[in-house]
Amino acid sequence: MTDSELATLKDNIEAIETAIRAFTAGDRVSEVRFGDRTIKYSEITLPELNAERARLMSQVPKAAGRVRQMKYVGL
Repeated sequence: MTDSELATLKDNIEAIETAIRAFTAGDRVSEVRFGDRTIKYSEITLPELNAERARLMSQVPKAAGRVRQMKYVGL
């Protein structure tokens, strides 16, 4: 996956997470758009939004979110 594709995927995940937050806050009028897809949350359920987030998260390469721990060895 290229850096550009990874950035787009992360933007899409953020869009879904924003939609989930708005949906749970009672906003049923908006829609979320990413890539070639548009989802109107007035036509979708929270489990469907969560499933879409899980689908997108499964596409993130394992190393993309990994943080390497640093160990202090002193002087």
